[in-house]
Amino acid sequence: MGLQTTKRKSEILLYEYLINESRESMPQKRYIGGSFVEGSEMEGSDHDNMFIYPHVMVTTKSYCTYPLDKVVFLMCPGSRACYTELRFIQDSQIYQNETQLNLLQCLAEKDDRHCYLLSRKYAEAQFTRLKSKVSLPKENMKFIRNGPCASYESGELMSDNVFTLECDDWPPIAAEWKTRARKFEWPDENLRNAVINTKCSLVPIGNPASEDNVRKFEWRISFLLGRKTAYVEP
Repeated sequence: MGLQTTKRKSEILLYEYLINESRESMPQKRYIGGSFVEGSEMEGSDHDNMFIYPHVMVTTKSYCTYPLDKVVFLMCPGSRACYTELRFIQDSQIYQNETQLNLLQCLAEKDDRHCYLLSRKYAEAQFTRLKSKVSLPKENMKFIRNGPCASYESGELMSDNVFTLECDDWPPIAAEWKTRARKFEWPDENLRNAVINTKCSLVPIGNPASEDNVRKFEWRISFLLGRKTAYVEP
């Protein structure tokens, strides 16, 4: 079992590398999650895919120089644990691509006179876009909104696809994981550093405990790439 798991890890890393390096015409990075990564998939298991939406920068730093080719959002404090709101800072002055979703169509102004990215509207727009862009024959396909995921079912294939935004740095609330004392040897220092060097992702779904007018602005903070690093590293 250990040898099979190691082989699976290597195959997934190679597959992700090859597909991401070949997607110049569609620059969204793709990462595989769920049971397929863990080697625990069964017949009928769905395929979990996380896409990093391109040419967007999410940051925790409110005062810095931002790259001109990025649409920039500020991760705002004050939400419930593991959630945040994304305040619009800057439109891209260089990048234009009609094949990608226009994020400016998913903005809404709040009482503070700033515009924020609506997670709900973004997820709905990505779902609509997936239905028009998927390359498989559509005759027997079924499209489903599954939480933050834009999913489709074709025969025995079920694919859950979530389109996330990437934050270049961890939110301050996560800093404790980096420095806290540990009773056990795992993860060791090298693995901890590898995890810390991954970026967190913003998933388009709000906290179910929040009021509706708050939840539609909230984004869930995900550390999927860090978790994958901890799992895949030998």
